[in-house]
Amino acid sequence: MNKRQSNRIFTAVTAVLIFISVFCTRSIPALAAQADEVPAADSGDTVPEITAITPLSDEEAEMSFDGKPALEDIYALLPGELSVFFDDAESPSPLSVTWECGDDYENTEFDVYDFTPVWDTDAYPLASSFDSFTNLPYITVYVEQGLSAIRLIDIEEAREELNSLANGKDIYALLYLCDSYEVKLQPGNKEETAVTISTGQSVRITGVDEDSLHNIWYQATIEIGGSSYSGYIEREYLAYSDEDLIAWEEKSISSQTYRMTAPALMKAPASTPADIAQFPSSYQSGLLSLKTAHPNWIFVKMNTDLDWNTAVQEENKASRSLISASVNSAWKKSSFDKSWAYPTDGILAYYMDPRNFLTENYIFQFELLSYNGTYHTENAVQEILNGTFMSGAIPGDSKGQSYAQAFCTIAKQLDVSPFHLASRVRQEQGDGTSPLISGTYPSYPGVYNYFNIGATGQGSTQVIENGLKKAAEYQWTTRCLSLEGGSNIISKNYIRKGQNTLYLQKFNVSKTSPSGLYQHQYMQNIAAPSSEAVSVKKAYATAGSINNPFVFRIPVYNNMPSAACPQPAAVKEITLNKTSFSLKAGESVTLTASIEGKTAAAGSVTFSSSDSNIAAVAPDGTVTGVSAGTATISCTASGSSTVSCTVTVTKINPDYTLPVLGSITYAPEQTLADIKLPAGWKWDNPSIVPTVSNTGYPATFTPSDTGKYNTVKQTISLTVNKGTPAYTVPSGLKTAAGTTLASIKLPAGFTWENPSSVLDKEGSISCKASYNPDTANYQTVTGISIPVTVTKKADSECSTHNFGEWSVTTPASCTAAGVQTRSCLLCGAKENEEIPALGHSYSSADTKAATEAEKGIRTYTCSRCGDTYTESIDKLPSSHKHSYTSEITTKPSCTAAGVLTYSCSCGDSYTEPIPASGHNYDSKVTKEATETAEGTRTYTCSNCQDTYTEAIAKLPPSHTHNYASSVTRQASCTEKGIQTYSCSCGDSYSEEIPALGHDMADGKCRRCGYEEPKAAPAAPSSKPAASNNSSPNSSSGSGSSNSSADTGNAPGSSNGSA
Repeated sequence: MNKRQSNRIFTAVTAVLIFISVFCTRSIPALAAQADEVPAADSGDTVPEITAITPLSDEEAEMSFDGKPALEDIYALLPGELSVFFDDAESPSPLSVTWECGDDYENTEFDVYDFTPVWDTDAYPLASSFDSFTNLPYITVYVEQGLSAIRLIDIEEAREELNSLANGKDIYALLYLCDSYEVKLQPGNKEETAVTISTGQSVRITGVDEDSLHNIWYQATIEIGGSSYSGYIEREYLAYSDEDLIAWEEKSISSQTYRMTAPALMKAPASTPADIAQFPSSYQSGLLSLKTAHPNWIFVKMNTDLDWNTAVQEENKASRSLISASVNSAWKKSSFDKSWAYPTDGILAYYMDPRNFLTENYIFQFELLSYNGTYHTENAVQEILNGTFMSGAIPGDSKGQSYAQAFCTIAKQLDVSPFHLASRVRQEQGDGTSPLISGTYPSYPGVYNYFNIGATGQGSTQVIENGLKKAAEYQWTTRCLSLEGGSNIISKNYIRKGQNTLYLQKFNVSKTSPSGLYQHQYMQNIAAPSSEAVSVKKAYATAGSINNPFVFRIPVYNNMPSAACPQPAAVKEITLNKTSFSLKAGESVTLTASIEGKTAAAGSVTFSSSDSNIAAVAPDGTVTGVSAGTATISCTASGSSTVSCTVTVTKINPDYTLPVLGSITYAPEQTLADIKLPAGWKWDNPSIVPTVSNTGYPATFTPSDTGKYNTVKQTISLTVNKGTPAYTVPSGLKTAAGTTLASIKLPAGFTWENPSSVLDKEGSISCKASYNPDTANYQTVTGISIPVTVTKKADSECSTHNFGEWSVTTPASCTAAGVQTRSCLLCGAKENEEIPALGHSYSSADTKAATEAEKGIRTYTCSRCGDTYTESIDKLPSSHKHSYTSEITTKPSCTAAGVLTYSCSCGDSYTEPIPASGHNYDSKVTKEATETAEGTRTYTCSNCQDTYTEAIAKLPPSHTHNYASSVTRQASCTEKGIQTYSCSCGDSYSEEIPALGHDMADGKCRRCGYEEPKAAPAAPSSKPAASNNSSPNSSSGSGSSNSSADTGNAPGSSNGSA
């Protein structure tokens, strides 16, 4: 039984069931007839019955389709009413009905489907006399489910050949002719969905298959936000220009038809091609003009799903987007560096709006950047390079290649357009004189970076060194290695990750990008995509391939303006003769304004100051420094831009008189705070106790007007005379008869005047001593009588001796030991101890120099005893020249010099002294001062641990710390300073002052005079100023960093990720 017979039987059975339902009061859902047209049953009367139905016309009773339409599309075409007769009435009434398919339409593949009417049979039943088998109307729908005429000729061979092709290269295509698409796990519309993608999505074709009707499906891999998916896509929904794939189709697919034919039920109006019909109307005029001139071109809408204003604002954050500093002021917000500026939103919107570039010259910024050998020829690449530094052979190339040959070889290997690679390097390197490709840069000789990968920063030096550092990491030590490596980064990190047009490499607005929106952008220069597009178009035109089937991926945003965003209107350029300068308070400098290069007439411009308390400006542009600080002087003219100049005002030194102080006498409780200074002067550290040996103490003069005048630091001389120390006579000293005074230990500061005196008389005696606790600051007090009790010498030795101090009786020499003796203070017993021999301390001197014919003599002499010995010095080798190496043979200490010895291989040597390092004392309050007692500050040398102390004066009643600050070491551009905080009680602490950093203006630091190294400007690529081409057409990458990728980011350099 065939499909059509089974449908006829089913239709008859359906009619019977409907008839039976009338009597079984079974409710069949239906649309109710209108009350004013269908007779209603009177309450309590019988229900009106349908006795006849007007037959459908032949046109209504049958419908035919070339393919299987959607069920809802069929329902929309079926009549919504039938003409019926109630109770044998003479005229019919309309009855609202719906229709029901007798088969499971959506899950079957039949050629014929029958649809029968359905209504509310409880309200409007069929009369018992109605013959449903013959009189119930139905509609037959014929579906041509024949096998596809466009099919694979030999499916096995086609699969094998396409698999081989896809294994050898990446074949990219774009989804189009729909807003979204369900990628299937297997060929067929009924198969399970793998992932849903949007129009414009880039996919990589990996295979081919057919569904049950022989429709062709391409197997594809889709990368979305770092995730990978695989599935099948119907051939008619993919746009591609890969010539190898097209050649495979011509061989493997029967009945080739124009691929732009839209699928059934999706055909665009005849006047609008299906690909263009997908775009908003504001895009279509430009695209239609291109399609008319180039019918083979395919335009793919890329839905970004981004709000237009949000996208513009995001692209203008930080330094993601830059524009040449040479453009009109209406296009610039502020300066980035000498060559680049931050763009206004208006000019950025112009360059981001694809509708401004739907012309033959600029459309190639949307071209898929894949390789096609037929028209990507060496001659065509050579045309791009003619007239540039790459027009000939690559210098030093081992293969003798030209640049054109190298680009073609690399492009074929990577499946990337050589036009793109050649145009990108041309854009990056300008006239080819950049240190990035010279191979002679001092820090990186033999290193090259043609694509400016990683060349980020501000200022040419930083950009160049960052770029060469990245190239060195990649080991790009030949020109070809740099070309290959940079091309590979573009291919791997951009094109294969969906940034496969010039536009997307600058404006990454792909929602499926693994790097995230607005990140990983190769360029910063907003004009770069359109500039490179012109070069590419010219190359295609020269090659005679402008009419090839190119595919263009063109972004569409939400809430775009109704028309393309225009360029902001230009304004007159106003400039000043200075962009920045410094002057001292009270000095004046006059600024001169020019409009369009001509000196502005008096009164035609207006000057203003951001802070007239720092710098005031007169109507004629005369700027006068008022007080220290930085102010901005702005100059504006009607109908012109505003220009500004940065003014730094510095303080001047005040007039002052250095105080002359009278002498004082040393006292440990006396501090600098006790010594009054004239008005305006303060000691920097008033807690210091002045000493006799001082060289002066630092003090600061603070003028009354600190805004205009500097504070002055000077050292004030102070004469301190030695004081007379107070002392307490020691008591309780005892010793046995027969001992000397030297054996009796005295308190610190006391010394016996005649220590060798023997005490041989018993009883109390008075012995003379001197006292000086600090010889540097006190006079010595002499003739102090100290009582000593001399006891009888014990008849026998003590069982436990109480020995006095050691006294040297026989000094040690270099070779002989010495002796020291001490006596018991109780019994007089003596104890001797050997002092080890000191040993010789030799130093050498060449007493006879060696020659090439005769040995020399080196004599060693002991500095203590004069003992000597000699050693022979070998003869010098022929034509010997001394070559000395140095070695520290004696390290210097805080108080003693060291020795640096220079030695030659011939044995000759000489020495130089190394100055003593000097103590490096750190202070610490070891005893806090109180209101009733002095404190103690201990100074300890961090090198040798030597210490000394000074007293801290008592605190005044109810003391709280009140710190005054002073700069004890000024910060410089590169070195940190120290700020010290001191309280009158002597307590203090310090803080670091950060290094100031260079204050650069016109390449020179205004503070320390440092000059930025001169370097040839680099081509503006994706980093600021990495290129020699300062044109706004330079490409520029921002690494936006935006990413962690390796980036080439000067406004004309790459932002490539490795």
